[in-house]
Amino acid sequence: LPGGGVGDVASYRQATIEKYRASTPVPVIDRLLRCYGSGVDAILSQDGPGHVLEGSEGVLDHEIRHVIDNEMPQTLGDLFFRRTGLGTRACPEADLVNACGRMMADARGWDTERLQREIDAVMQTTCLWRAAVQPG
Repeated sequence: LPGGGVGDVASYRQATIEKYRASTPVPVIDRLLRCYGSGVDAILSQDGPGHVLEGSEGVLDHEIRHVIDNEMPQTLGDLFFRRTGLGTRACPEADLVNACGRMMADARGWDTERLQREIDAVMQTTCLWRAAVQPG
């Protein structure tokens, strides 16, 4: 699997924390290690440490750019509900949806109308964790 070549997980985690702790909070490093394994370097070694997106629990702008560039989501819903899981535990915060929407629009060449349709679609989606208990 991509990101799986870490050898001894505890040693790899400690080395990664030591490498990035000056620029990235340890809980963020741990989350990225769980999601991307050895692929964490592709995210954390980008031009500076990046910043945590408002409305998120430690999601870095570099992570979203990495997903957009490497996992090729074509819609904002695809980014939120399939590629990152940002919309699977709870309804995403509007600030986070807007920030990610702007990054997707820049990468995909969306105009303002398309961007707004994409944002509206994510904000109006019933969160997936509720889907099983709501009647169809």
